[in-house]
Amino acid sequence: NARIEPTDANANTKRPNVNKYKSQRSILSSRKSDVMPKDINDLFTRSGWEPRDEDQWKTALEHSFCVVSARLFKTQTLVGFVRATSDLALNATIWDLAVDESLPD
Repeated sequence: NARIEPTDANANTKRPNVNKYKSQRSILSSRKSDVMPKDINDLFTRSGWEPRDEDQWKTALEHSFCVVSARLFKTQTLVGFVRATSDLALNATIWDLAVDESLPD
């Protein structure tokens, strides 16, 4: 394998357009504070799931080990969500994986 060293010529190379697909025009976050129960319920509704009690969502988020969310950059609409619980030793479980069905593949 040849190693490619940065050069002045490489510095001026045009970068590919990584945002040409709508699905790539999102912001990912792993902060629980970036997700509100109302936003999750809105996403669940768009994903064909039943919304849940907002107080239960607050408790679920507080007790989740990890939360990952995706929002569209332009509108800040929540378009993806998943959370995980863990025993912090051997096992973890993925919960509530939802993706907005209107997004492209």
